Amino acid sequence: MQNSSVLSFLVEPLSPALPEALAVIPIIDGVRLTKLIDDFESARGFDAAGGYAGLVPRNYRFGPLNCHFLGEADVYDLSGDWEIPDVYLLGCTCGEVSCWPLTSSITKSADTIIWSDFSQPHRPNRIYTAFGPFRFEFEQYETAVNAVAEQFYAT
Repeated sequence: MQNSSVLSFLVEPLSPALPEALAVIPIIDGVRLTKLIDDFESARGFDAAGGYAGLVPRNYRFGPLNCHFLGEADVYDLSGDWEIPDVYLLGCTCGEVSCWPLTSSITKSADTIIWSDFSQPHRPNRIYTAFGPFRFEFEQYETAVNAVAEQFYAT
């Protein structure tokens, strides 16, 4: 089995002009997902490479972020295996997720979460098979997504 990556999240203003619009950026092994995908797309000469930013929960009704990254409890049994296709991981630098999203499938099997099958819906001919997959230990992943969700949906 391949080594697991460590997931964390950075919450920061989308831009200096919009300090109240907080963006959630996945960090994989200490590197922003925005940098990882920008480097990947640039190295392949993709037109309009990069241009991604974190998800802005106030601009898109994700619901609690832990449900977004783990599936709805009434739909998915978190103790079993499941797959959620086409999950938004990043949005556009303008703050609108559907303007320029990066999506992936999120799959749980045994004690592992895998991000794979990445895509840019506005460029369906792009091939992302060499990007990822990223594997995370379920317990570490769940802790990270619950921690970022608490920042936005504290009870």
